[in-house]
Parts: sequence; C-alpha cells; structure tokens
Amino acid sequence: MLSSFISSKADTSALVKTKNVLLVDASVVSHQEYQQKQQRIHLCYSLNHNRMQQGKVTDKHTAESLEHFLLRKNDLIFSDAGLGKRTIRELLRKGTKKTG
Repeated sequence: MLSSFISSKADTSALVKTKNVLLVDASVVSHQEYQQKQQRIHLCYSLNHNRMQQGKVTDKHTAESLEHFLLRKNDLIFSDAGLGKRTIRELLRKGTKKTG
C-alpha cells in the first residue's frame, strides 16, 4: 500500500547512500468467520529501496514494538503513536539518539 504513494519512477538512488529510512507500523486483521481469531501484521517499509523490508505476523496480544525488526544504528525510523514511550526507551537503550 505504501508504494502506491511513491511514484515507481521516483529516483531513490540518493537515498541508498544516506541513512536507512524506515516506516514501521502494525495492523490488526480480523477473520470474518472467526471473530475471536485476530492477527497482527507488523511491517517495516524501506523508503531507500521502495519496498517492504521486513514483516512479522503475530497474534492480537502481541504489542507493536521495534523488537520485531532487525534495526541498525543510525536507522531513521518513522512510526505512529502506537509505538509510544516504550519504543523511545528501546531506542535510547540501543544507543539511538532521540530527536524531536
């Protein structure tokens, strides 16, 4: 879905030489036949490479977290408020600098 917002003709070659720019989010998917059966899909989209870089499917009880992904120091991560303060603590613990 994210790639639909980015032109397939967009020149992303300059991004490859810069920080790894990642969009991180999770969504809950419900099955119509089984209301109790929900899964959470955690995705990590790379703007540098214009593709989904990592993904993980969990049950509905697993919270959003950066722990689901292999991240490197100096990665630039964009996420929604679902990751919250706990995620900022995770990043600081790993040596990432907080901005904003």
